Amino acid sequence: MTSLLRLLLCMTTLLPVSVGQEAAQNASVHHEENADAQKGLGAGDSHVRIVRLSNARGQVGLDRGRGRGVEVAMRNMPVVEGLKLLTADGYAEVEFDDTSRLRLTPSTSVRFPRLVLRSTGAQSSAIRLDVGTIYVNLQDTKNNDFTLIVGSRKITVNRSTHLRLSFFDSAAELAVFSGSAVVQSNAAPVVVAKKQTLVMDALGSGPGQLENNLKEGTYDDWEENVMKYHEHHPRRAAGGRWDYF
Repeated sequence: MTSLLRLLLCMTTLLPVSVGQEAAQNASVHHEENADAQKGLGAGDSHVRIVRLSNARGQVGLDRGRGRGVEVAMRNMPVVEGLKLLTADGYAEVEFDDTSRLRLTPSTSVRFPRLVLRSTGAQSSAIRLDVGTIYVNLQDTKNNDFTLIVGSRKITVNRSTHLRLSFFDSAAELAVFSGSAVVQSNAAPVVVAKKQTLVMDALGSGPGQLENNLKEGTYDDWEENVMKYHEHHPRRAAGGRWDYF
């Protein structure tokens, strides 16, 4: 059995909920994101970005949206606008231009509806979480904007922020380790600050429940170990060393 076939079988087994979730989210949402990405391009803006799959372990796949379906993902592959990245029993890390990072835990699927370089040099990124758990660690880079999308919610992540976002069925949980994020909804925006957790219905319109504590996640210990590796061995991590996974 080829590694690609094993990957597809693992995706089918480990990500069954994603099909139902994507149907529930309404296909018009994805069409709207593509339209927003095109409208968001101003004079001098481009898609010239340096975003890569900096690490991958286990069953990790990607779909480039070219009708070829899921391919086996390998370290240092470029990540471009419109790409879908999935993990079955694996882990993956995406590194952005300024060394901000997005990490995927097992049974997770994300899309990249916007990866734009503004004429000013600022970077504009949007990532949709379809299912699973991700960690985001943003650098203190001025003028960049970084948005997470989960269900019908958009989350503006402020610079120098470290957070976890999970999405299963319609339930989403946003936990902020440091920094802050703003969750948009039909109600007033909700600011989630350091060591706070927001539990919400990602497909609903209510503000959710904000808790003044950091709820523990299944992969928090793994994330802490990866963060420590990056802190103590920045050159090895930046050079594509995979042993910190």
